[in-house]
Amino acid sequence: MREPSMMQHLREDPLEWHRRGMASPSEIDRIVQTKLSLGTAAEPTYADFFLVAA
Repeated sequence: MREPSMMQHLREDPLEWHRRGMASPSEIDRIVQTKLSLGTAAEPTYADFFLVAA
C-alpha cells in the first residue's frame, strides 16, 4: 500500500486524474466558479464535461 504522502501527491496532480478519465477537483472548482460568474443556467451541460474532438 502506498504511504499517505504519496497518495496526497497523486490526488493533487491533475494528470493522474486525467489518466483515469476524470477531471481533478481543482478543475471542477474552476468550472463551477466560471459557470456561476457567467450567470448561466445552474444545471450542468454536456459542454461542462466533454470537449469536441479535434
